[in-house]
Amino acid sequence: MAFQDPEASRVNSLFSDTEVSCSTANTVRMRSPMSGLEAGLTLLKCNWGIGMMAMPYMLKCGGLATGFSLFIASMAITQFSIVRLIQSKQKVEMGGERDALIGAEDLDGPPLDFTGLMTIVLGPKAEVASLVSIALSMWGSCIAYFMFIHDNMPKFIAFKGVTWVGFVCVPTLLLSFFDDLKFLAPSSFFGIMCAMGFAVVVFVDTADNVSLDDFDTFLSNTTQFDFEKLPLTLSIAAFCNEGIVVLSPSTHTALAFPDRFTMISGLTIIIFTCCYMAVGVAGDARYYATPDGVKDEIAKNMSITTLNKIAVVLYCVQLIPSFAVVYYCSYEALEWKWCRISGVDRGGDEWRTNYKKKALLFRFAGILLAAAVAVSVNSFGNVLGLIGALATSMAIYILPHIAWLRLNSTERPLYSQLPSYACIVYGVILAVSGTAQSLYNIFT
Repeated sequence: MAFQDPEASRVNSLFSDTEVSCSTANTVRMRSPMSGLEAGLTLLKCNWGIGMMAMPYMLKCGGLATGFSLFIASMAITQFSIVRLIQSKQKVEMGGERDALIGAEDLDGPPLDFTGLMTIVLGPKAEVASLVSIALSMWGSCIAYFMFIHDNMPKFIAFKGVTWVGFVCVPTLLLSFFDDLKFLAPSSFFGIMCAMGFAVVVFVDTADNVSLDDFDTFLSNTTQFDFEKLPLTLSIAAFCNEGIVVLSPSTHTALAFPDRFTMISGLTIIIFTCCYMAVGVAGDARYYATPDGVKDEIAKNMSITTLNKIAVVLYCVQLIPSFAVVYYCSYEALEWKWCRISGVDRGGDEWRTNYKKKALLFRFAGILLAAAVAVSVNSFGNVLGLIGALATSMAIYILPHIAWLRLNSTERPLYSQLPSYACIVYGVILAVSGTAQSLYNIFT
């Protein structure tokens, strides 16, 4: 059966000129499908967010060797989860599971995005778990954006943190009016450039202040292994990864050559890992011996120079369109479910007449609540850890592998299933221990 995939259309409206529409023969027709470069940039921008600011802190918490190794292992597990997720998607496309669930003529059935795939393979409870995971992690990222602005803008430019959060609420509230954020597509490239520019500033500052002898001293004196905060270390690593996993099925659908997707995702994760770990090691080496030590946001350690001021301000500015895209993913996932339950076409006349105002109130409330949480909590690294443990672990380590096992347990030998069982166990342990440690750190 051929089908219309609303999620693929949604992704392309954000990052490409691709449109997915249903022809009279009920087949997918795609114009200007995503190139490999577009897909790679989409996945990279989705993954590259505020987590970079906590990389030195993550290495401090876990120890240099432990944190470095576990972050790389987390990235490898993420790529493995993506591979198995795409394998499940391909099997559903070829095997008729979708037809059996929704009926051959029901084009309003679950799309093959992340949530739709979980619904088709695992049922309604998995759909709820997926929606909650996506909504919490994306909304949690918005809290982290507000926290970064609250903590850092007053240091470099006048006004209190609460005032800066209030300023930023204005454009984010205005951007939440839109049901299509295609006009923000250029911000993806701008955001990556700002993030890379910030990383360059960290490297230059470290090179100016840390000689090779100092770096050798750092390697000799810094803690290499620290398992006391292991759950927090792993949770921060997990926080950095949900976007790329959740977006993978949709990007795979939109790609001009889908068979290249796992290679593209693998290269994206390698680039992402190298950049994040470079910032982590450079920041740790630069600030580990300072009186205040490595803070949970590297910008808190930075001195007030013109270059640092420009870097931090640009990073905060690019967080505004990033906030809009991330928050859009959160509220749109819930609104699609709401519309399916109500039998309404999201974006149609009935939606605009009877539902849009209610949806806007919900969106506004989410932004204002995120702002309130951000100004009330003073533990950036632990907030990232909490989000990573509570929400992200479900989408990365648990649901994709349960779905794969559901589709393949009777056909694949046990040895090929064991890695998925291991990922599920790891995800459950991380969700419990990481949540507990993050909450303990936040409140104590």
